[in-house]
Amino acid sequence: MKSKFSFCSISVQPIIFGVATFVTLSAGCTSRTSQKATSDQSALKNPFDRRAVVQKLTQPCVTGAMGKGLVQECKVANETTEIETAAKQAVFAVTEAQKADSKISPAALFKRDVHPKHHACVKGTFRISDTVAPEYNAGIFADAGRSYPIWSRISNSGLTPQTSDEAGDFRGITFKLLGVPGKKLLSGAEGSQNLDFLFVNIPFFVAKDLKEYNAQLSFKQGPNLGNIIEAGLKTRLLALTSKALGMSKMINPLNETYFSITSFQLGDNSVRYRAVPCESKRTLGNEGKSGENKFREALSATLSRENGCFLIQARRLLVPSWQLNEDVTKTWEEHVADAMPETFSSASEADKQAEYAQIFSEWSQVASVDIPMQAFEKPAQQTFCENTSFNVWRTVADMKPLGNLNRARQMVYSEVAKARRQGNKVSEAEPTGLEKFED
Repeated sequence: MKSKFSFCSISVQPIIFGVATFVTLSAGCTSRTSQKATSDQSALKNPFDRRAVVQKLTQPCVTGAMGKGLVQECKVANETTEIETAAKQAVFAVTEAQKADSKISPAALFKRDVHPKHHACVKGTFRISDTVAPEYNAGIFADAGRSYPIWSRISNSGLTPQTSDEAGDFRGITFKLLGVPGKKLLSGAEGSQNLDFLFVNIPFFVAKDLKEYNAQLSFKQGPNLGNIIEAGLKTRLLALTSKALGMSKMINPLNETYFSITSFQLGDNSVRYRAVPCESKRTLGNEGKSGENKFREALSATLSRENGCFLIQARRLLVPSWQLNEDVTKTWEEHVADAMPETFSSASEADKQAEYAQIFSEWSQVASVDIPMQAFEKPAQQTFCENTSFNVWRTVADMKPLGNLNRARQMVYSEVAKARRQGNKVSEAEPTGLEKFED
């Protein structure tokens, strides 16, 4: 989509000298003198200064720049220590939750620190689109038309496994692709034949960076409600959680849009993904159920008579912005709006869309997911669901996770999975698609 009000195209030259990124006018522009009259007239119609917006969103990183071209990252201060702290706090949360659960059920399993309650683990197929736009033709998406069997775990994000589905919460869906060749980035699992995608049904996270996330975790584990409230106010947890819950009103897990939240490298680009229900599935209801396990019941009822279907879409940054990769408390649209606070709220929708189009692309389909009719309620399958682990770093080099929260996920998720396996006395074993559940 092109800006209808642009008098000159912007060319962002991703040439890094130290930490500086330069934004230049393209060679096709006329001279500044000849532009002035036109520019002055256009300013009456154009509420935005495109060059200023791009410059704000491509400010150099001063704490540890990483990346090349359009793929840019920026380390946070004391990042290694912050990651280690996050991992320790996550494992502590797992063990403390199990102590509480065991008082309810002596045989309670060690569960995840987040997404502890699953509604189902179901089989399906992940199929690369027959035609993938050239800019997304990397990683697994370079093999157009190829299909992979998957296990998909559908879950509640927070609270406890006993919490009713009627309560406010975030919802998640994961896709574990089986039989994916290539060396994986996950330390200790380089030879894995699996590849993981993780999605949540809100497009942003409740912490800006690791420091903020760790502050939230430490207060959550504090001795009283006052500490939790104080942490919420200091770290924006309450405001962002309230905003997220307002966007998370799921009826049927198969009729929900899910987002990757964080950014990923895909070839030479920084991208985000989302999973959108196929058009034919947008009318799925709640199957007339309500109560503490209403989403499991909805899945069971739906998959007893028809399949589920999602479209996997990607969009990419058009400028080399580490800010849009590192701060995931904002959507990319919100980053653009915050770069022009004095003019954005009064702009027309058409002008907003034109401005977005200078910073990031529209969504483009790269794959689809089919979840066929099936039953999934066997106890052994539920236990399999508990013991299966997912990690965004179980992927190939061309699809590397970006941003400080993603960099933390490798250690945090691995340590939590290790603690769960040890607590549940199970060995590490990756799904193969040949699993049988007899009971």
